[in-house]
Amino acid sequence: MQALATNKLASVFGTATSSVTYYRRVKPDIRTAIPMAVIALAGSFGGAAVATVLPASAFKPIIVVALLAVAIITVFRPHLGVATALRFSGHRHHIMAGLAGLVIGFYDGLLGPAPGRS
Repeated sequence: MQALATNKLASVFGTATSSVTYYRRVKPDIRTAIPMAVIALAGSFGGAAVATVLPASAFKPIIVVALLAVAIITVFRPHLGVATALRFSGHRHHIMAGLAGLVIGFYDGLLGPAPGRS
């Protein structure tokens, strides 16, 4: 199945460039970002592990649903992410950041660019 086959090197450089640009422009709190990234890494391993046991035929419907969800969110919330404002503070902020990292990492591990899935 070619739906998930991508160039890993291009993905790595694209992600690195986006990360550096984001850091320069937004200046995220490193005390939140580093743990969130570590949790996202664990989530991506989990997503990749799930991807190895799912049949290839399961990926196309999952991708279609994910794309539809993104399209609906984009249409109904076009200004989502324009303003950077914290919704939570203190301990709850770190829990929510970790949860977001886990979900994003899992999604990327499951459906993101990976070698060998074809």
